[in-house]
Amino acid sequence: MIQSILKMSSVLDYIAHHNGETKLADISRELGINKSTLHGILQTLVHCGFLSQDPNTTLYSLGLKTYELGKIYEKTFSLVDIARPYMQTLRDEFGENVHLSIESSREVLYIDCIQSKHAVRTASSVGGTDPLYSTSAGKLILSYADEDYVESYLKDCNFKALTPNTITDEEKLRQQFDVIRGQGYAIDNEEVEIGLRCISVPVFGAGRALQGVISVSGPTSRMDEKLTDVLHRTIEVCGELSHALGS
Repeated sequence: MIQSILKMSSVLDYIAHHNGETKLADISRELGINKSTLHGILQTLVHCGFLSQDPNTTLYSLGLKTYELGKIYEKTFSLVDIARPYMQTLRDEFGENVHLSIESSREVLYIDCIQSKHAVRTASSVGGTDPLYSTSAGKLILSYADEDYVESYLKDCNFKALTPNTITDEEKLRQQFDVIRGQGYAIDNEEVEIGLRCISVPVFGAGRALQGVISVSGPTSRMDEKLTDVLHRTIEVCGELSHALGS
């Protein structure tokens, strides 16, 4: 166990239960952390957005970052529960990996995966991340994101070619967004890994807001044989899921 992180966790937990009513001296006394150490912890948490401090009263309360993470947690686990039967349908029909992903901290975050039935299958992990620009799920997320987000992302993006097929040119990527919105799906043309093909389809909720992305992936040799069938069926299944989510 890392003691500094344990102390940080106890501080967050204490403030969460005394939100907006705690001073440094109160926390120090209740948790038995000396004021010098505690001051460093509090300032770090404020800097990272997990806490805020009222400049007039000096009282501490939870910051916006905790709210943001809480909403992601809430969205993630309710979405996983609802989406899993639909993902299972696709895995059972085509035998390939099926992922559910969302955007988090400007990356693709995989929040669920049902593994392929095949002996030769692609690597995948829940909680893993990939760049938005290089994946079919990420390109789809960017295609449906608001303009301010896209402009900010592209301005700060450090493009790296993961394979010879990775799109690292901003204008070419922008052109992809128009195509993806028009056709309603995105394809990974071996842009993350040579020999891997992936198709991604959006999942919408109320107001046609993007809730997540379902992707079917496998070795290019297998996927190319059934790409049309996988694509049509995934669009159909994601449409059913979107309807279930209120779209």
